[in-house]
Amino acid sequence: MKTFKILSVICASAVLFGWTACMDTDAQYTAADAPAPTFTGIICDQQDTLTTSSNTLSTGQQIYPGNHTVALLFDENIGFATSTTNQITLNGNPVNKAVVYGASNALTIEFTSPAVSDITLTIPAGLVYGPTRKTNEQDIVITWTSINIAPATALVNGNATNEAKALYQTLLSNYGQKILSSTMAVVNWNNDNAEQVYQWTGKYPAINCYDFIHLPFDGTWIHYSDMTPVTTWHKEGGIVAAMWHWNVPSEEPEVEPQPQPGGDETILSNEEKVMPSDWSGWYKIEANLLANLKEGDIITAHTKDVAAGAQGSFKDGSSWSGLVDGNGTSYEYFEITGDFSLTLDATLLAAIQANGLIVSGHDYTLTGVTANTASAGGQGDETMLSSDEKVMPTDWSGWYKIEATAFGNAKVGDIVTAHTKDVAANAQGSFKNGSTWSGLVDGNGTSYEYFEITGDFSLTLDATLLAAIQADGLIVSGHDYTLTGVTLTSKAAASKRAKKANIQYTARPDETTFMPSNCLVEGTWENKVWNDDLAKVAGYLKSMQDLGIAVIWRPFHEAKGNYDVYQPGTGAWFWWGKEGPEVCKKLWIAMYDYMKAQSVNNLIWVWTDIPTAIDTRWYPGDAYVDIVGVDIYSQNDAASIAYTFTQLQYTYSNKMVTLSECGGVADAGAQFEAGATWSWFMPWYEGEGTAYAPQQWWQNVMNSPYVITRDMLK
Repeated sequence: MKTFKILSVICASAVLFGWTACMDTDAQYTAADAPAPTFTGIICDQQDTLTTSSNTLSTGQQIYPGNHTVALLFDENIGFATSTTNQITLNGNPVNKAVVYGASNALTIEFTSPAVSDITLTIPAGLVYGPTRKTNEQDIVITWTSINIAPATALVNGNATNEAKALYQTLLSNYGQKILSSTMAVVNWNNDNAEQVYQWTGKYPAINCYDFIHLPFDGTWIHYSDMTPVTTWHKEGGIVAAMWHWNVPSEEPEVEPQPQPGGDETILSNEEKVMPSDWSGWYKIEANLLANLKEGDIITAHTKDVAAGAQGSFKDGSSWSGLVDGNGTSYEYFEITGDFSLTLDATLLAAIQANGLIVSGHDYTLTGVTANTASAGGQGDETMLSSDEKVMPTDWSGWYKIEATAFGNAKVGDIVTAHTKDVAANAQGSFKNGSTWSGLVDGNGTSYEYFEITGDFSLTLDATLLAAIQADGLIVSGHDYTLTGVTLTSKAAASKRAKKANIQYTARPDETTFMPSNCLVEGTWENKVWNDDLAKVAGYLKSMQDLGIAVIWRPFHEAKGNYDVYQPGTGAWFWWGKEGPEVCKKLWIAMYDYMKAQSVNNLIWVWTDIPTAIDTRWYPGDAYVDIVGVDIYSQNDAASIAYTFTQLQYTYSNKMVTLSECGGVADAGAQFEAGATWSWFMPWYEGEGTAYAPQQWWQNVMNSPYVITRDMLK
């Protein structure tokens, strides 16, 4: 515990009176005869002074296990022989230290409080003396009340889903009895680490934690809309947890223009998709392609070869259930005779932006899907949404043709980009004339027929190329990659995108100009990032809710970091701690309120404290937190870990506490035996050669009688 507040008061007294009273040898006194010093009160752990008129004081305060500093106050300057320190006891055991600093009326005592019901500090008569050498005539006895450990029996969110309530009760019923095992996804969105543990031990951990760390790249090389890892884990009986290393732009990004027809960005792929009579045909549009839509926009499915009795269907991209608008109208089954459409209200918009859209039905051919803005009344400002994947095999048999009509509004300087994935070594790309199949050649004689690729590849239109594709269309070809879409981008928009592409994303406060206090200020770029990112993550959490999955949710972790160690604000590890506890708490509460407003009710909220300096100033409050976690690394002593557990449990006595992250620590069974009865433990994944939890560690842990594995949950 810090003692500077107490010491500053004491030292000031020393200067004022100029009398030294901490000598172990007898001193000569010439002061007039005076009564023995009278005990008047205490200052405990820098709290307000407690006064008394007797030699006993029941503070009425709860005291947690751990180190404490108190200053006993008297009505006059006192002396004390430090050699008698061992006579001052706490529950019968000698205290750590007792001393009078300078000329002072305070006896400063340091002690370590055990984890027991009642704490009693006793200073025997005859140890404290005044200027006339008269000592205190009676024992001084100070008591503190115990802290009652009683974790809440229900979640803080009164609207919690049944799945969330059931999961919380599972955690509660095991609390103090056994500890649940957990793994962290390797970087973000997988079960790889859990599979590794299974290979080592023959058992899966009970919990797997995912991370939204790569949200800025969602829809490119990572797809959070693909719930396969989460649903697979859940179906096998595992518990789902999630956290968020929230990466923000390093600086204010350029505002991109809205897509315009044939201009800024238009998705050109529009493969035909046959919808047979057996309902087996379908086409999915990913959520990221719907991000810029607004209420009132119209999504149209374009058709041909519509047979008698044909039906159309608009389904949720995650649950496959028919979309239902705010008025209760279902769009799952309806008769069609040609193109059919969907006008977006707030309910439909939220659903498709969270989960994507599936177009289905039977007895027709889908030729494309478009979105038209409400302002254009269904005319113009059209963005093609279809973007079927097309595999380009090694034998050059793969190709994709974009018809000439798609380039009607293209201009010189526009850029055609082929977006790719799964690009193999020695892969090649090719841009061909849509009529002759010969390689395109620009005005300078450069051919675009065969060239090496390692990722996306593009073509900047000059007058020659533009004339060719507007006359004959464009064929994208090549080998050993998968084409995921083709875009047409204006020169101006490409410049903005290039600048945006150079912006780095980070969670570190010293690597971004992002100010957390602006997150809740309308009109700031931080507020836009906050709203956009929060909406995406809320959508994915809601998707899990719709699938019947409860989530142990740990946002804004390790907020304090080393905030107080260096100059104020320079020690936070993440941007959400950059401006201190008050701002950080506001963000937590704002996120909590947002999730409730969006009816995301499947969350168990976990807040993370810092083990080296437990600090309630950062705590959002009991009304916003279900479980308190702590992250411990490089601590092999189970007893020391148990000491941290005890401090944390007594500080947050009405919450379960958990080892939310760890690495290089004593095995969980040994921790539990030492008294660290966490709800669960979660070692970080192996990264960059660091063995946070090696094979032998896991083998010991998963065979411990105190540890719950996934098979025990079924």
